[in-house]
Amino acid sequence: MDLEARAAIVREVCQASDRATVHRKDQMSGPEGFLSFVRDVLSGLGGYEPRESPDAILRARRRR
Repeated sequence: MDLEARAAIVREVCQASDRATVHRKDQMSGPEGFLSFVRDVLSGLGGYEPRESPDAILRARRRR
């Protein structure tokens, strides 16, 4: 999903409720990382450590 679409989603959520919380999953863990992300959000993200997926579409590159 491109940046404009993601921003539009966040905008809609924030306009719909002043109590809304927006959580964005990392891109590097790919689609298969979604279930673990949801579980970690529900448990407070305390142990969330995403793992890079070979199917990930990364837009930002890590500096080394």
